[in-house]
Amino acid sequence: MFTGRLIWGDLHWLGPAMGLVVALALVLLISYWSVRRPAGWKLLVGGLKLGGGLLIALCLLNPLWSRTRPRTGENIVAIALDASASMNVRGGRDSRGAELLAVARNQEAAWQTQLASQFDVRRFTCGDRLTAEEFHTVESFRAGRSRLLGNVDSLLDRFSTQPLAAVLLFTDGNATDAELLNELPAKVPVFPVLPTAPRDLVDLTVGEVAVSETPFEDAPITLRARIVSSGLPQAQVIASIAPLDADQNAMSNDSTELSVLEDSANETAGNGPGTDAAQGDVATPTLRHRETAEQTITLDDSGQAPLEFELNPASVGMLFFRLHVRLADEVANSEDQTREVTLQNNTRLLVVERRSQPTRILYVGGRPNWEYKFLNRAVADDPQLQLVSLVRIARKEARFDFRGRAGERGNSLFRGFKDEVDEELEAYDEPVLIRLNTQDEVELRDGFPKTAAGLFAYDALILDDVEGEFFRREQQVLIDRFVAERGGGLLMLGGIDSFRNGGWDKTSVRDALPLYLDRASEQPQGALQLRLTREGWLQPWVRLRSTEEAERSRLDTLPQFQTLSPLEHLKPAARILAEFVDESGRVFPGLVVQDYGSGQAAAMLLGDWWRAGLKADNAETLRDHGKAWRQWIRWLVSKTPQRIEVACDPLPEEPQARIVRVRLRDADYQPQENAAVRLDLHTPDGKVVPYDAEPSLSAPGLFEVTVMASEPGPYRVDVQAVAGEEEPETLTSVGGWVSDPLAEEFAVTTVNRELMQQLADRTGGRVLTVAELPRWVDSLETRELPRMQAETLPLWHSPWLLLLALGCLVAEWGLRRRRGLS
Repeated sequence: MFTGRLIWGDLHWLGPAMGLVVALALVLLISYWSVRRPAGWKLLVGGLKLGGGLLIALCLLNPLWSRTRPRTGENIVAIALDASASMNVRGGRDSRGAELLAVARNQEAAWQTQLASQFDVRRFTCGDRLTAEEFHTVESFRAGRSRLLGNVDSLLDRFSTQPLAAVLLFTDGNATDAELLNELPAKVPVFPVLPTAPRDLVDLTVGEVAVSETPFEDAPITLRARIVSSGLPQAQVIASIAPLDADQNAMSNDSTELSVLEDSANETAGNGPGTDAAQGDVATPTLRHRETAEQTITLDDSGQAPLEFELNPASVGMLFFRLHVRLADEVANSEDQTREVTLQNNTRLLVVERRSQPTRILYVGGRPNWEYKFLNRAVADDPQLQLVSLVRIARKEARFDFRGRAGERGNSLFRGFKDEVDEELEAYDEPVLIRLNTQDEVELRDGFPKTAAGLFAYDALILDDVEGEFFRREQQVLIDRFVAERGGGLLMLGGIDSFRNGGWDKTSVRDALPLYLDRASEQPQGALQLRLTREGWLQPWVRLRSTEEAERSRLDTLPQFQTLSPLEHLKPAARILAEFVDESGRVFPGLVVQDYGSGQAAAMLLGDWWRAGLKADNAETLRDHGKAWRQWIRWLVSKTPQRIEVACDPLPEEPQARIVRVRLRDADYQPQENAAVRLDLHTPDGKVVPYDAEPSLSAPGLFEVTVMASEPGPYRVDVQAVAGEEEPETLTSVGGWVSDPLAEEFAVTTVNRELMQQLADRTGGRVLTVAELPRWVDSLETRELPRMQAETLPLWHSPWLLLLALGCLVAEWGLRRRRGLS
């Protein structure tokens, strides 16, 4: 059906034409006035004759019918076929891709023949990228990503200067770049053609996955996922997680061993680990070491269920894992023997980075005490923690003290230990310090570091019962910079020389601490009992048990404490994680933390935490004390930056590429610009591809290189940077990622009609089925297209106008003859 408008070609004949019509009307009125017939009959007969005369009179005005229609063969219609892997999902008897490919490939079909006769038809396939391709060459659907909207945008951009009339898109609607919908230009209508959607679709999918690393020692890695499904309410699902092959892991020649926090009662019942105690009685969690961990879960009525694994891998570095789910009644079946439409979305690849270089902690103690003994014992066997200690065993003495022997100027405590005594270091007016666990004889030889390079080499600083005057003014400023600028962790322990009693309120370090030191508080009354605050319960590194009930039982077994630095005035950003209650019921802050600059600081106001280890009545309680120390330290360094850091970020415009960013810092933790950075990319197929990173223009000390990752699987990047000119030093690090495009591609296996409807509404198209294609081709004739041509048809040449006029006159004559008036 054509649309157009009526044009009068000879309007100067309007007067004569109107005169003829008026004259005819008067003649009819006079002639029928005296006829004795019903009025209705006279009006009908007169109207027919007047109508015939009116049509003939209109021909004097030369009526023209003007219309526009698409220029034949000049407008372009692009037919795009989704070639992504999700098209392999079974829709009915065949897969969705096979159904739509058969329709798109059949160029002999009537709708395609009509379309080709009127338009310039171009054909494309779209998956990872847009490709001009005839459909008879398409053999399979292998693209790992459905960059559907990005490809449509590329198609519109390609024909931005050409007369593109419409885009016909054969797809299942599942796009991995749905966020681009609102950025898509609405200048050309897009018509999605969707396949048949089965009603009884059955599928199991690993949905959102989050991997987090916490200082919780029993389970430093927590994996949380959501299992979603279609057509599987109340189904039993077996989930398993296992490390990938040893050569794909970074720091271990053997298979990565998992330590999984499990609960046998929960597994039997079909619940995951970590079930809340309020849900029922649970068995005591135990640790089991094995390479594959499994658990059985039950989906809810909507076919969904949360999944959680708590892992403790024995290896460090870049670790890769495979998470897999399968219906419990199909575990023994092959991939061909399944009710699911696809098994591609039952597996997810995961990557976790565990720091391989040991964390170095500097401990400064004002006197030898029990606290250091238990702290040193706690980290002695942990390869990821290295405690370097500087302990004062004697305070400095006044210069007027008597000498030990005539002519002897050094401290008599060192008599007999060395042949030559450094009088400046070991004089009476200097404290006597001992160094423990140092890397070499040079480290800390001059006492506490006096330069940024010396102090910034450590990741955390622990100050135990040492007064502020022990440090020089510039060293106090250096400690503040260590937290604020370097991003290190600071922990001050309670004692008679700590906090306000140690004069720290008169130092610059007071800014880093989470409490105000210039405000005195009352002393606690009697013994003190430890308890966690509400926020403390939420921090995994504060707790030692996985459930609240078990943790409360552990806290009840702790001894009562006696020594506390009473400070109650918190800074605005401070958080109390643990508190102490005295015998009168008064509550005092115990463990207080805050973020400060780039780092974080903590204050443990208790001065005799060692009692928890000294009075341990069994091996488990003693282990708990050491475990608490290790978790505190791991939290202390959890945000500490390193001199070399590697980040592997995806490129939105190129799915198969990654940009590797290497950030370098010098010994003062300032950007290191003068460096040569080399990378070795380990691909999933075992190849090693070298790259050289170039300095970035966006930030000093940042080096970048773009690498290709065309194969799915784990990728590891070994980075080596040679920094400096006069004294070059080599820094190494490792990075990595997993390329798992099918995880996102098969995240949704149902036909996404909703997204396609939004696409059609935005561009002015509509969603089609295969049966609607012939009518769609016809409708293109009525649309406003880029290339149109105008046509003008004289209506008085049309036979229907003559026939209509003759029909009116013949009908009028017939009625009159019937009444005997002709």
